[in-house]
This record gives sequence, structure tokens and C-alpha cells, in this order.
Amino acid sequence: MAYDLDLADRIREVVAGEPGVTESLVGDPHVRRFAMRGREMDGWLHIDTEGLDTDEAPRRWVSRGVTYARSLPRKQRL
Repeated sequence: MAYDLDLADRIREVVAGEPGVTESLVGDPHVRRFAMRGREMDGWLHIDTEGLDTDEAPRRWVSRGVTYARSLPRKQRL
């Protein structure tokens, strides 16, 4: 399913006043959901090189990714 901009705007209106809810990072410039074989992957982002043009930018994105990964439940070992 393709990203529906109108639906995203409608959802933003609904959740705008909810405490603790923030906009997805895909709203940042040069950021989009990562796609593999045409399928967007939940929890994955693609950052264009223009979004990584400062020394601080990669640190900031890695920090966000690590924070997100640590927030996920641990996987069961087999």
C-alpha cells in the first residue's frame, strides 16, 4: 500500500493533542521509510546524504536508532 498523504494529515489532526505522541521521523527533510524490493519496512529509515552533511548528523541518527532498538522487546532465544 502506498503512503497516503491525505490520510496522514487526517491522523495528524486527530493525535495532535495527545500527550506523548510525536510525529514520525519521516517528516524530517531528507528522510523516508526504507524500502526493500518495493516494500516499506516498519522501523527502518532511509536518510539521504543531504541529511548527513554535518559531523553531528550521523551521531544524531545513530543515537535515535539505538534508542529505538533498545525500546523494543527482547527477542526470545531459540
